[in-house]
Amino acid sequence: MEQVQVAGPDGNVKLTVLPNAERLTFTVTLGNTTVLDTSTIVMNLDGYDLSSGVVFGNVERYEVNETYPWHGAHSTAVNQCNGARISLQNDLSFIDYVLEIRVFNDGVAFRHLIPGDKDVTRVPDEYTTFVIPAGSTVWYHDLGGHYEAPYEKNDISDVPPGQ
Repeated sequence: MEQVQVAGPDGNVKLTVLPNAERLTFTVTLGNTTVLDTSTIVMNLDGYDLSSGVVFGNVERYEVNETYPWHGAHSTAVNQCNGARISLQNDLSFIDYVLEIRVFNDGVAFRHLIPGDKDVTRVPDEYTTFVIPAGSTVWYHDLGGHYEAPYEKNDISDVPPGQ
């Protein structure tokens, strides 16, 4: 399987899923600048590492271009992106699932779509990494279980581990 790349509607933001036999990996670029270096996508389910030993299947590409009424600063919200649904199979558990990617003009998103019966309890665990390139300036706050904290601006090399 070759890499799967999805670009935002204006072509400037790109997310690329790389064909790595050991683990699903991805990168994100903005123009010619790498925003996220090669990072791992990790999904565990019922003790199986679904993102290791992955067999790629079909890729379904799509576009979203919708507007809807919104209350607030703007009366209309716009949802515009390009997406791909990548069919995957773990080569140990034979669990089939889909990695869905969406790329907007100002960001990226992905999620795992794992089929299952509503009456069956499953134990998922996701711990994707985000590798920020050296020399990047970041805004961040500590991980004290809140989101309303002052942000700090630093070079990524000055951010303490775990922050």
